[in-house]
Amino acid sequence: MMEFSMQSAPMLLGKITILLISAFALNFLLRRASASVRNILWTAALAGALVLPLLSVLGPAWRVRAPLSSAATSPIVKMMTQPSAVSPVSSNDAHGIAPAIASSKIEQGSHSALSNDRRSWSWPLILGLVWLTGTLSIVVQIAVGLRLVDQAWRNSHALDGRMTRIAQEAQASMRIARHVEVCLADARSGIAAPIMWGAWRPVVLLPSQSTDWADECVRAALLHEFAHIQRWDWPSRIATQAICALYWFHPLVWMAARQIRETSERACDDCVLNAGVAPADYAQRLIDVLRSIPEGARPPRAAIAMALPNETEGRIRAVLASGLSRRAITRKWAISGMLLALAIILPISALRLAAKEESTASDSVPTSEIRYAGGGKVQLLGITDYPAPGKTWWNADGKRLSAPPIDPDPHGSMSFTGKYTAREFAFRVTGAPSDAGVTTDVPGETSGGMWTRADKAVTTVAVNALLPIEARTASVRVGLAAGPWETLNKFDPWGLSMGSPSWRGHSVTIGVSDLSLFSGSAGLTVTNTVVDGATRVVAIDQHNIVHVGKGTSSGVSGTTQMQSLHFEGMKISDIKKIVFQARPYEWREFKNLPLEPQK
Repeated sequence: MMEFSMQSAPMLLGKITILLISAFALNFLLRRASASVRNILWTAALAGALVLPLLSVLGPAWRVRAPLSSAATSPIVKMMTQPSAVSPVSSNDAHGIAPAIASSKIEQGSHSALSNDRRSWSWPLILGLVWLTGTLSIVVQIAVGLRLVDQAWRNSHALDGRMTRIAQEAQASMRIARHVEVCLADARSGIAAPIMWGAWRPVVLLPSQSTDWADECVRAALLHEFAHIQRWDWPSRIATQAICALYWFHPLVWMAARQIRETSERACDDCVLNAGVAPADYAQRLIDVLRSIPEGARPPRAAIAMALPNETEGRIRAVLASGLSRRAITRKWAISGMLLALAIILPISALRLAAKEESTASDSVPTSEIRYAGGGKVQLLGITDYPAPGKTWWNADGKRLSAPPIDPDPHGSMSFTGKYTAREFAFRVTGAPSDAGVTTDVPGETSGGMWTRADKAVTTVAVNALLPIEARTASVRVGLAAGPWETLNKFDPWGLSMGSPSWRGHSVTIGVSDLSLFSGSAGLTVTNTVVDGATRVVAIDQHNIVHVGKGTSSGVSGTTQMQSLHFEGMKISDIKKIVFQARPYEWREFKNLPLEPQK
């Protein structure tokens, strides 16, 4: 079943476009058919546009295979922007091991999720508001038009005896059994041409100046308006306006609505001619009505007017043309039109692109290797029970490994109850800069940790996590920060801030304190609230040489990260300036990793 969302909207608009183009093609093939037949065609086309969303959800699916993009066929899963809940750990020491403390994940994750939601929903929200504004403006115009015609009817007057007799004769000629109220509009109502509205109890309103019209002109006007009633044009016209309100941004919808309006008027003209009015006389009556309309006058949007200055010229030519089919729609034609419309609408509504489903199917394949756009590659080495010593390791396909791919976690084990499954995931990072930052996150985990070991251009990453005991697969997100460093703030040698830092459009807090000597080198403590980024602190000496701080311990408290750093070979008096820098993580996700080896 297709889910109607912002993602499915382009597909729906494509279906509507195909439907309306098909209607234009059929209209060309039926160009010699009567206006009534072509009006049925256009009415069915716009009705199809109205029901297409519902049919797309509830109807059968016709899969159309589309070529997958490289992003869909690659094992690289979409980039993730949610910050890791584990503090970033990196090392330039060839043999150093640094633990990462994973605490207060909920606070940091919720903070980042809110910022990501704002980014991901910004454009859909803007487009939705623009669509809603356009739709409401048209709905308001329709509502105002309904109110105007209602007021005009309430202020109208009864017809005199002459016009009442002509109205009765015209209604009988059109064989209308419904009660029709024919009134004379008040001169102050602004009604300048004959109009009608309503379905079950329709109303015909003649302009105040119609009392000066000849009997033939009044009869022609009433025959035309009664033809609209006979054909049930008013409900169709209101439904057309509602469809235009929904798809106001689609030019083909407005073109189809114009076709409905023009073919409806010409079909009613044909009804008048079929009632015995001579073409030349009726053309003259249309001209007389147009001449009586004051310049700039427009009928209410909710009513159907007999004549409009910008549309009547083509009607007059059609009235005077010989050889045109003026056949009224019959039940046979109506049923044929409905069947033809269904034959076109149902296949179009059933169209589905198979690319999305195939990419979804590819998402179920476990990921074993991922390349990063910023450089570097991360490879899954294996999965095992935690703690790992003496346990079986297996790969992304669940196949057992003959030997452990890494040494065991040297930092002990987590304590947990039987309702959790503890697993360790081992990764290898290659091809990234030696100072690249690495961090991980396991969605759905209760708690966990990470340790890294760097050896030249190769970094080994081990992730341990507590997962629900019923889980059969897990996903691990690995963030790699290898881009250029961005300076967020600078401090003087005493730790006083020299600016107002911000990161990714949000203000952050950065503090430097506890400047002291650490094993003969300058040391300090840094706190910051930077999320979704690797950070470093550099000290610039009096000769403008850059010294990168090395971490001795790190931790997370709420959304604040803390780190103790020292600068080898530097004294406090050597420091000219302290610079805090960051660079964003590029996130990739290893999906559907098995939590048990194959039997």
